[in-house]
Amino acid sequence: MATINREQYNILDRFFRECVRFWEHELKTDSDIDKQPYINAIREIPKYNPYKMQGELIDEETRKHFIKRRYMDCYGKDWERYYKES
Repeated sequence: MATINREQYNILDRFFRECVRFWEHELKTDSDIDKQPYINAIREIPKYNPYKMQGELIDEETRKHFIKRRYMDCYGKDWERYYKES
């Protein structure tokens, strides 16, 4: 397994959680009972650091690892059926 950048992973996690909250509000639902906010947030995982003006590039292996983990959280053991490289 490739080495992931822990700092960038945490940035992606922070952004992802904020995005899920946004989609819960936008869709007027709760991610505990509806997967759609989670699915929408997965699609929006950035390639650049969203908290920097110049947006440093997120390490691709770290980003892929993060996305795969979110698919696992969302879909469980069938995650690979839904996974698409983003």
